[in-house]
Amino acid sequence: MYSKFVRTSNVVNFLAGFSALESRGAAESCFLLVAGKAGNGKTSTARWWGLNTNINAVYVRATASINSHWILAEIVRELGQHPDRRMEYCFAQALKEVAKARRPLIIDEAEHCLEDPRVLESVRDISDLTEVPVILVGYDQIRAKLKKYEQLSSRVSAVVDFKPLTLEDTRTCCKELCEVVIADDLVAAIHRDSAGRIRLVKEGIASCERHAKRNSRPEVSLDDMRGQILIHDWTKAPKGGR
Repeated sequence: MYSKFVRTSNVVNFLAGFSALESRGAAESCFLLVAGKAGNGKTSTARWWGLNTNINAVYVRATASINSHWILAEIVRELGQHPDRRMEYCFAQALKEVAKARRPLIIDEAEHCLEDPRVLESVRDISDLTEVPVILVGYDQIRAKLKKYEQLSSRVSAVVDFKPLTLEDTRTCCKELCEVVIADDLVAAIHRDSAGRIRLVKEGIASCERHAKRNSRPEVSLDDMRGQILIHDWTKAPKGGR
């Protein structure tokens, strides 16, 4: 498979969401919320946008054990400094470095930050004082959880919902990622069996490519994949060519 990033409809919506955030009227409306189910490409899109473009964002992945000092320390580390162990000094470090770098903050797995809202309060304080945008990436339940805290939800300028890929998205992925040609009937099968989850679409593409190369074929169709495992989802029976 080719190693490249595919611009699906979710990516287009993400870029539009950030543009809306940049053109916000109120400086304190500094959060972009990115929500969706696992496997829909939220993290890969945020990392591509933040780390592989000229944006050069600060990327932090939250964990279940996160607290205010932890997230501030991670921000400081990502900005190349050694975080102070004392909370007030660590906050001052993070504020200074973010203000100096002027780089957007990406908080992945952000639902963990809402177990103790003081975690996101610390991020909000930094964003308020520096006017640096914050991209919150989380599962689809994060929207409802965030609404409980008006002081945080009122900062959301735009929301991007990552949905399952369209059939055209799946076709684009097959065309741009696969080193052999995948016939339309097989594209449709990959789309159907993956339920539009890009993680599983890529697995299906890899299965097709392996089978085609093993049989020295430049193109692979649904008939070629009959009896082969197309997508393996451990929660269900393996899905093969039909």
